[in-house]
Amino acid sequence: MVRTTQENILEKYKDYIEFNALFYSKKGLEYDDVYNQCYLFLLENNPHSFSSTELKRRVNSDLRTYYNHEIKERHITYGTNPENIGL
Repeated sequence: MVRTTQENILEKYKDYIEFNALFYSKKGLEYDDVYNQCYLFLLENNPHSFSSTELKRRVNSDLRTYYNHEIKERHITYGTNPENIGL
């Protein structure tokens, strides 16, 4: 059976993806959404072009941006101010 590049990436970074999904789910995002976003960010950053450390640095930056955007959208949607609720 021939494995695709995407399957290899998922296998290699599975623990990293799960760690981030769990981390951000504890901060209020959906586990599956973060898992999928992390995987997409890995693919978008072309894992073959960077060292593992540089790739994780880039994905972490993308995840922080994603988290900040999602939290901001929630506050706009629900009319809450993060400064008033201690975030």
